[in-house]
Amino acid sequence: MNESFTYLAEYLSALHTRELGRAPELFDTLDSTNAYLKREHTAGRAPAGAVAIALRQTAGRGRLGRTWESIPGAGLYFSLLAPRLPMERLSLVPVAVGVAAAAALQEIAEVTAGIKWPNDLIVSDRKLSGILCEGVLGRAVCGIGVNLLQDAAFFVRAELPHGTSLLLETGRVVSAPRLAAEIVNRLEPWLDELSAGKIDALIDRFRENCVSIGREVRAISPTGELAGIAVDVDAEGRLVIEHADGCTAVSAGEVQLRTVRGYL
Repeated sequence: MNESFTYLAEYLSALHTRELGRAPELFDTLDSTNAYLKREHTAGRAPAGAVAIALRQTAGRGRLGRTWESIPGAGLYFSLLAPRLPMERLSLVPVAVGVAAAAALQEIAEVTAGIKWPNDLIVSDRKLSGILCEGVLGRAVCGIGVNLLQDAAFFVRAELPHGTSLLLETGRVVSAPRLAAEIVNRLEPWLDELSAGKIDALIDRFRENCVSIGREVRAISPTGELAGIAVDVDAEGRLVIEHADGCTAVSAGEVQLRTVRGYL
C-alpha cells in the first residue's frame, strides 16, 4: 500500500474535528510547511482547515529565523491554517497551540511536557517540540515540530545540548500521524473559545503548563536585555517579568530560561 495513503489514512481515522485539519496534504519533501501554507493562503488556494505535513523539510524554521533540522522520518513536521479570528485574539493562537500540543503528548505518548514561553515544549528542561505561528492576511499559520526518533548522538552532532525526543524520553516509537491528529483535535475547541471571545480558561490552562513562571529568565530584544523572574502570563498571552525596576510584560523576542545546564 502507498506510504502516503497509509499515513493520511491513519491521520484521518484519528481526527475528530468539525473542520480544522480535514484538508490535509502530505509531502515527501517540502521547503517549509509554514512557508507552503503562507503561499497557498496568499494565493487564495488554501481550503478551510488546511494542514500541510512534510516527512522532510529543507528549510524548516524556528523563532528568530533559526533552522529546525528535519531528519526524514525522525520527527513530526506540520502546519495548519487557523480559522479567521478577531485581530485582537491572534496573539493568543500560539497559547492555544501550546496547550493543545502538550495535551496531545500526554494522551498519545504519556509524556508530561511543560510549555516554555512562548513556543517550546520541554521535558526535564530539554526541548522536545517547537511551535512557530506567523500572521498572513489576517490569519495565523501555525507550525509544529516534534522530535520523535532522534537518539542522543544526534543532539551531540547537531550541537543541541538541550534537545530531546520522545524515543529518548519514553523508549517508544510514537505514531506521527496519530500525534498530529490529536494536536488538531485538541486545538479546535480552544480556537472556538477564542472566536467566541472566551479566553480565561485558555490562559489558566497555559499558566498551569507554563514552566517559565517562577523561574529566572532572560529576555533579549533589539533594544536590550532584561533579566528577572517570570511571575505570570497576562490576558494577552504576554510573559510578565519581575525585575529590579518593577514588572515588564514581554510580547515578543527571545526569552531564555535558566537551567542547570545554562540558559535554554
